[in-house]
Amino acid sequence: MLETVSWTDWPARREPGRAALAAGIIVLAVGSVATVDRLLAFLGAILLLSSVAEWLLPTRYEIDEEGIRVRNVFRSATRPWARLRTWRAVPGGFWLPGRTRSKLLQRLRGVLLRCPGREDEIEAVLRVHLGETRA
Repeated sequence: MLETVSWTDWPARREPGRAALAAGIIVLAVGSVATVDRLLAFLGAILLLSSVAEWLLPTRYEIDEEGIRVRNVFRSATRPWARLRTWRAVPGGFWLPGRTRSKLLQRLRGVLLRCPGREDEIEAVLRVHLGETRA
């Protein structure tokens, strides 16, 4: 039985320059829209932040016998092992596409596990639940 493996990843902390640039662009865009309509600026801020939240804000990952959970301020996703097809290594982590024939749905239902420094540990867990990697 697998005990829960959990970690938090915050890519913006590793690259503060890029994080500052992204935050600056969001502030400028929201500020310029706010001069016209505050409600639209608020909605735009939420939309822009949610689109980059996995990179700009801390994300919590948990892997256990049931599947994978990914949580941050704007997203909470649970993927049982049965809904994941395979996995492959990507820089800084692993990509697990969803189990479907449609390429678009594979992307929407898939999970990107960012785990810098823990690749060997996470790879071992993925091999147990999903088998060997396939491209």
